Amino acid sequence: MAALRQVGENFSRLAASRFGLLAKAKVTLQLGEVAQVGWEDFEAATAGYGVLVTFNLGEGQVFAHLPAALVMALVDLYLAGPGTGPFPERSLSETESRLLSPFLTVLAEALADAASSVFGEARSGPVTQMTATSGLFLSNRRMPCAALSTSVLLPSTKEPAGALRLCFPVSTLRPLLAGLQASSSVTGTRTAALAAARRVPLTLSLRYASVAVPLRVAERLSPGQVLSLGHPLGEPLLLCVGDKPLFTAVPIERARRAACQIVGLYEPLEKGNN
Repeated sequence: MAALRQVGENFSRLAASRFGLLAKAKVTLQLGEVAQVGWEDFEAATAGYGVLVTFNLGEGQVFAHLPAALVMALVDLYLAGPGTGPFPERSLSETESRLLSPFLTVLAEALADAASSVFGEARSGPVTQMTATSGLFLSNRRMPCAALSTSVLLPSTKEPAGALRLCFPVSTLRPLLAGLQASSSVTGTRTAALAAARRVPLTLSLRYASVAVPLRVAERLSPGQVLSLGHPLGEPLLLCVGDKPLFTAVPIERARRAACQIVGLYEPLEKGNN
């Protein structure tokens, strides 16, 4: 968390300068908070109209959510307007989306620069997705993550135009922290960040091989019926972190609770595994 907070502070300074040049006005970002949250919490905090952006950082993705009020204010500033509302609560038009694209590129570049000062080299790729949303997110991304909230102040308003929220999934943070651990210049702050990262919870699950059934069979399923699974008896199950299988394991009992015993590494081409 300490490393992420340092990224956030560096990012605020970089983004303030770059946003200011593009908007032809001074835009100030103030770091709000850095917290460890689940994806559901990130969804809840960013409900409502806005723009969800994904871009690459190092070996993973970062999600950024810009609320509708902030998006409309940035577009208005770009068109030489005052950047003041009230703005309509709606999705972006195609023209507004095109006008916003330069800001999204700046966002990715500023974050990559800020991260490189903490983690070392962290190259960002191009913006991979920009979606005008209304509380609509990718439902399969149920993962622990770290969220950074930044208040955005525009020159023509006294109140924050909204909170720019960044979400760093664990799958993105871990390679960056691993590179930090291997660095020869690990400071006390970085050591504390590594210790905090090791306490990030991971969701483990045992997975059977899936089975496909025709719709006519699925329509007749009801309580009391038996459905044959596609997993052979006696073959180890998959121990997964989120959607990623890591080990094969067999179910056992330990202290009157269900448990599993790891028997080997997951091999993608192993027979019977998905």
